[in-house]
Amino acid sequence: MRDSQGLKSANFINESYMVQTWRNTEEFTDEKFGDVDIRYPLEVDCIVKENGYRERSIKAYLSDIARYWLPSNRILSFSISQASLDLIPEPYDIYWKVLNRGLEAEQRDEVRGQIVLGQVTHTEHTKFRGAHKVWCYIVKNHIVIAQNVIDIPIE
Repeated sequence: MRDSQGLKSANFINESYMVQTWRNTEEFTDEKFGDVDIRYPLEVDCIVKENGYRERSIKAYLSDIARYWLPSNRILSFSISQASLDLIPEPYDIYWKVLNRGLEAEQRDEVRGQIVLGQVTHTEHTKFRGAHKVWCYIVKNHIVIAQNVIDIPIE
């Protein structure tokens, strides 16, 4: 861009004036449940499903051809391993938390991060770029007794 004297000029954005346009909806276990006392191991599997291809674990999918990111438009099926469930005495509640990270999550106002009551399985879709995370929590008597987190890198 040239100014009135024909000299090149640049437009700069002062980041201190940028306004947050997304809602920070992330919840934390110590605020929601109070106590965190991890007593049991928790194994959560994630299967990547894509139309026309065989289902694969996220670890196998990302290790293929040294891939570091998942493409968008994939279905992610999370499930707690039966071995983990066998170790934890009932009754208990299962909670899931999906946290979307990155500029696109903020621009779409889809950061999420709420801790929600769920089941042994949980399904998500890869929508947009970012280094996302999915947590699973086992809660007994309002105490988190087991947890696991899976990184979900999406290109």
